[in-house]
Amino acid sequence: MSEKKRAYTRIDLMRLLKGWTLLLAIPGVMLVLYFSARTDISGISGSALNVFSNAISRRGFIVAYIFCACAYGFCFSEDLESDYLRYALIRGNLIKYVAAKVAIMLFSSVFVMTIGCLLFALALKICLPWQDPESYQNVSSSMCIFLIDYHMVLLWIVLAGFLYGICAGVLTLASAYISLYIRNKMLILAMPALLLQLIEELFPPRNKAISSLLPAHAFNV
Repeated sequence: MSEKKRAYTRIDLMRLLKGWTLLLAIPGVMLVLYFSARTDISGISGSALNVFSNAISRRGFIVAYIFCACAYGFCFSEDLESDYLRYALIRGNLIKYVAAKVAIMLFSSVFVMTIGCLLFALALKICLPWQDPESYQNVSSSMCIFLIDYHMVLLWIVLAGFLYGICAGVLTLASAYISLYIRNKMLILAMPALLLQLIEELFPPRNKAISSLLPAHAFNV
């Protein structure tokens, strides 16, 4: 990595870590998981695995993608508004500037979703066991079921959060690109959820070529 690209990445990383949006996004994902789980008939009961799998299977979980975008999805629009983009390009290079932004946006989305799922699972473990027979049946055909077989439920949940985070990162990148043409921040914030909904409507589950790319397919929810 060249010196200029490292400088861009370092500045963006510090901007992410020092911003208030990261502090908002992680608890936001946890709250989405909680309220999503509460919509299930069983609620917060049974086991941590059962509650988590129910939470990510509900339609309300789509709001978590909005919190992932909230972490760093406004970077392009904010740079345009503050005229920082012109200053950054005078001192550097457009391709390296964009590459650094893309890397940090992907990192922020994966980090927010993974840590949010991890903390939610640890909170559930305070009053619930990790798994029970019903929860195993719910995820029996999911990816990496061997982790459940070896009682590594927390690792399975972290992996789920990581894959959902990658999906959120891609949607955040698309939202950030759209923000170059649309300045309405509320619409930009909602764009990841809108785009995912559009993908699911245009390519229903029977279209395996597309649906297999979504985390919900891998985790059988």
